[in-house]
Amino acid sequence: MKNIKYNKTLAVQILIFLFLAILFLISLKPSESRNKNMTKSALLNSKYEISKISIFNKSTGQLDLIQYDSFWGGIYTKEEKSVYFPARKKIIDEFIDYSKKIIDLNKIVSLKSSQKEIEKTYKTYALDEENQIALSFFDKSGQCISKIYFGAMNQSLDQIFIRTDKNLAVFSVDSKIADYLEIKPDFWCEPNLIPEGIFKSSAFSEIQNFSYRTDFSDFINASETAYDKFLSLRFSEIVTDFVPKEKTLELRLSDGTGTEYHADFFSARTKNGDCYIFSLKITPSMLFSKDAGEFLKKINYSCSISQWTYSTIIENLKKRP
Repeated sequence: MKNIKYNKTLAVQILIFLFLAILFLISLKPSESRNKNMTKSALLNSKYEISKISIFNKSTGQLDLIQYDSFWGGIYTKEEKSVYFPARKKIIDEFIDYSKKIIDLNKIVSLKSSQKEIEKTYKTYALDEENQIALSFFDKSGQCISKIYFGAMNQSLDQIFIRTDKNLAVFSVDSKIADYLEIKPDFWCEPNLIPEGIFKSSAFSEIQNFSYRTDFSDFINASETAYDKFLSLRFSEIVTDFVPKEKTLELRLSDGTGTEYHADFFSARTKNGDCYIFSLKITPSMLFSKDAGEFLKKINYSCSISQWTYSTIIENLKKRP
């Protein structure tokens, strides 16, 4: 009797083991499937030195980030109007470094059907021409060495769908890259009133001139305190739609190389209310390359600054040298 009972117990244990083994094998299949559809790659080959980045969306416009000498310049274009501005080298370097990082590339769907079905699939993932964001990297020779299209994110917002011209498939990657897919210039623009990526002086003793006027009288030399404070101040946002009022302040600054910065301040009305508008014109010295100098002459961005920032400038300018 004991043997019969023992055999029954053993049989039950074997059945349980086989059942669990089958469950384990079944659970492996989706994982194997996922592994087949997952590869590791970088959005940008690390061997390339990048001299230009272009980000384009049909409705938002186009942003070009271009390296000139030791600084980066930005051009935002929409409806044939362009805003030229100094760009933040630190953010651009972070973007390039991230794009060269090896990441997981998950294949969502392969496309082998008709052009109509391909277009339908792209639209499903917001990878059609109307919705996608096209990101292009250019090397030092001006050749486009990588072009990637970005679409919608998944429901959990941790993956973003992508495609390329070289592969008829839809992939997904970590959505962190979306932080850098900003087309409007505020994210990319150098925030200091005098862009430190272009400005070649720091000590007050190294500059050639720092003067101001609040009316149509002669310019007055400003103090070292006013100079140091002015270099630390930042604008709020780039504005293109505003109604300017009277000019309230003009500043002139010449750095140690002879590059001149002409800053104008206006009171103005914007969609967000009344504020002060800061605009900057740069006359480059001969030390810049031809292309860099031509870009600097085209800088035409206008920025809003707070009442506090404007009052701080005026307060410090009134302090005598």
